[in-house]
Amino acid sequence: MIEPSKERLRILIVDNHAELVKQIETRLSYENDFEVCLVSPLDQLAESLRVCKPDLLLIDPYADSSYKYDRIKLAMELMPSLMVVVLTAVVDTAMQIRLKKEGVHCVLEKGISSNELVESLRKVIAIQCSN
Repeated sequence: MIEPSKERLRILIVDNHAELVKQIETRLSYENDFEVCLVSPLDQLAESLRVCKPDLLLIDPYADSSYKYDRIKLAMELMPSLMVVVLTAVVDTAMQIRLKKEGVHCVLEKGISSNELVESLRKVIAIQCSN
């Protein structure tokens, strides 16, 4: 878990959509408390976790026409204190329930504004730091 006094939260972005990832990375670069340590495609998740050692994983687990829930489980096994936020194109109730059971801290739809994304990440951090 990130310490409340830690200056910058290290974020690993895992998504196969390069244009959206670039937009997110650019937006987060304006925030003094966030550092995007690495951007990676889904198939390189394990190696990216080892290299980046993030505090928070921002991930779209959708690839090859299906959700790869096992990738989230893998991330949680490799880094049990990792905060996980799923950012995906379609969010339904069943998916949210399943992802919460997998240990995901927050599920967001890709259509949210960049300001909403930043605000949601800060809420996840605040909740984790207060536990």
